[in-house]
Amino acid sequence: MERGVKALVRIMWVAAVTGLVVWWVHPAYRDTVRAWRRGEVEESAIWQSNRDYYRKVVLTAGEQDEMDP
Repeated sequence: MERGVKALVRIMWVAAVTGLVVWWVHPAYRDTVRAWRRGEVEESAIWQSNRDYYRKVVLTAGEQDEMDP
């Protein structure tokens, strides 16, 4: 049991450190954090690209549902 907990904690630490490294290296993620702090998340490039991508995914899934009998 303790071994599983230690492995989970290690995985969580690696995920947190990886997230911090990505945030530090990639300027778009830093801009997203700044926009979040200002309360203008919708203005960030990451937010806009995700919104456009997921809109396409939803439309594609909806079109498939309409075509199924």
